[in-house]
Amino acid sequence: IKSGRGRSTLVGGVVLVLAADFAYGPIPLVRVETARTLPAIYEEVKKLPSTASLIELPMPARDAEEFEDVLPVYRSIFHGRRIVNGYSGYAPPAYRIVREAMERFPDRRSLDLLENLKVEYILVHTSGYRAEKGREAAGRLPSFARRVSKVAETGGDYLYRLEPWRSVHE
Repeated sequence: IKSGRGRSTLVGGVVLVLAADFAYGPIPLVRVETARTLPAIYEEVKKLPSTASLIELPMPARDAEEFEDVLPVYRSIFHGRRIVNGYSGYAPPAYRIVREAMERFPDRRSLDLLENLKVEYILVHTSGYRAEKGREAAGRLPSFARRVSKVAETGGDYLYRLEPWRSVHE
């Protein structure tokens, strides 16, 4: 740029872009759970065999809510058990199949699916995200006493063991 006015305009524009780039406002933060602030039910989860597999319910209802599975993934850092729940920004088709089946949980098909996935434990939350759905599931689980057995109940959270179907029918 040969003219002084053009150079001044360019330099002014660059300065404005840099100022906008470096400008910041307050960043909203959320409290993060620690080992001391986890819900009490996770003390029971920690007592499960180290090879145990777990699903936390309720799961997100639709694609736009899949980010809600971040919390079970984060909490798994503290208990170290394998979980079905997951979040990475991409949901494979198999995840959606499980998520949709869990909308009907508990029923014969959802329990069969969990057994086929080799899930051994089911953790149902009745507060927080989709609390009503969790309360509904927890209320219906006693009618499936032959398929699930309660391991622990703490603060509105229920931990169940999924009984192998073969042992139920033998």
